[in-house]
Amino acid sequence: METTTVQAVAAAVSALAAMASAAAAWSTFRLASILRSTGRYTTNFQAAAKHEELIAQHPELLDLHGFTHIALQALNLTQIEIAYLIASFTAGDLFYRDGQIRVLTQYRTVLLQSRRVQEAWQHVLKGKFILAGPFSELVDQYIARNPPTRS
Repeated sequence: METTTVQAVAAAVSALAAMASAAAAWSTFRLASILRSTGRYTTNFQAAAKHEELIAQHPELLDLHGFTHIALQALNLTQIEIAYLIASFTAGDLFYRDGQIRVLTQYRTVLLQSRRVQEAWQHVLKGKFILAGPFSELVDQYIARNPPTRS
């Protein structure tokens, strides 16, 4: 083999190694970004769970979210029920956050068959505890197509 051919092959191998190194660096960057995002959601969810427990014990904290605890009676919801729904819908929001899953689970649809749950979504949860996103859209679509079948 001639010297120029060996040099050309070495240059090509070096270029391929540089591209592979760049691809590996990009993959590492993306993975680190995904892990940071996942860690942020996990930390936030753990903190939210603690705050939601406080709402169960002190329903007047709902006032801070723009919903008076007295209005729970008008919706025929107890403190424990609204605390459960806040926790459940917060978990649902995190589950559907990436938009990959586009259908509500059976757990969600059974829960949303209740008139009280639909009203809790519309008057307490939506926009106050659960912000716009893939999960909110799925819940809104389900309620629009499915009137409650039980109280």
